[in-house]
Amino acid sequence: MISHKKKTASKTPHKTAGGAFPARELLVGIAAILVVSAAAMAYAIGQAQDQTEPAGEAIIDVGNGQTHDGSQSVKKPADGDLTQLSQVSMDIKDDGYSLPDITIKQGTTVTWTNVGTPGHNVMQEHGGDGHAHDAPVLSEVRPYILAGAALGKGETYSFTFEETGTFRYHSADNHALQGVVTVVE
Repeated sequence: MISHKKKTASKTPHKTAGGAFPARELLVGIAAILVVSAAAMAYAIGQAQDQTEPAGEAIIDVGNGQTHDGSQSVKKPADGDLTQLSQVSMDIKDDGYSLPDITIKQGTTVTWTNVGTPGHNVMQEHGGDGHAHDAPVLSEVRPYILAGAALGKGETYSFTFEETGTFRYHSADNHALQGVVTVVE
């Protein structure tokens, strides 16, 4: 009687006549190693970036660890001393400026973002009667005068403080919105 055995496929990789694995299997293995290595490197870089803050620049948070645009922030110092920063961002809300009293170094840029009702702005005190008045129109805004145009919701106004001193400011549409920036050398 003749026995017929069916040959089954082996689950181990086949070697070529010279004893080496075929090129396709070798390439798949190398590709897998590269993918895992790239993922590990990306994770390590992300972890390192999470633990560092750019020197001299930060978004200041006044509450929950997030800013109006969802970016990461640092907590506001209790005394308002922001002299270690070269850029400061704050919100204009319907009930006030998020950082109403700060101290910064000469040359620092402050950016205000209106997150409240359209029409708020930032304008240096000018000895008015305390009533609402018009903000300058955009064509009247000058980089050397602390007086920004009325902002729509989400719009920003930036001013670089080039001189030392105390700068009291308010919103033209609501004098109850007041703040102070003290600039030191």
